[in-house]
Amino acid sequence: MKSFFHIALFLLTTITFAQASHIDPTPKDFSYYKLCDQKVMVPAGTLVMLEINEIRSTELAVGRKVEMRVAFDVTIKEEVVIKTGAFAVGRIKSIDTGGYSSKASITLELEYVLAVDGTTVPLFGNEQTFLANNPGEPGQSESNGLITAQTRNNIKIVVD
Repeated sequence: MKSFFHIALFLLTTITFAQASHIDPTPKDFSYYKLCDQKVMVPAGTLVMLEINEIRSTELAVGRKVEMRVAFDVTIKEEVVIKTGAFAVGRIKSIDTGGYSSKASITLELEYVLAVDGTTVPLFGNEQTFLANNPGEPGQSESNGLITAQTRNNIKIVVD
């Protein structure tokens, strides 16, 4: 009877440990246990497409900031470093009100965009000039017009 008890206890213990070995001790949300966040290098010259809302030369002043949004995710090594909709800023460099025979224009220069970790990423690109459709009309951008920009220098971004 004693050996039957020992065999039953042995089998019960073995079955319990076998079942316990299939339990995943890692929590489903592993992010709490990361030792450090991953940094991704965004190289200088990385393409960033920006959307600009309609702006009009009659409503602006030289030096005024213009808000834009990122049109498409910027991805490096399968990691999104700048998300669609991220905040970007440009500055009005010049305004030409035009005249009877010349078209009005607005010249915009790009400044920066915010990355997923909140880092300010400096931008450069060709200055964007928006012309009036006809002489005597105010200069304006198209609503939701796209602007091509590039990152100015190499910068490390922390991604999840």
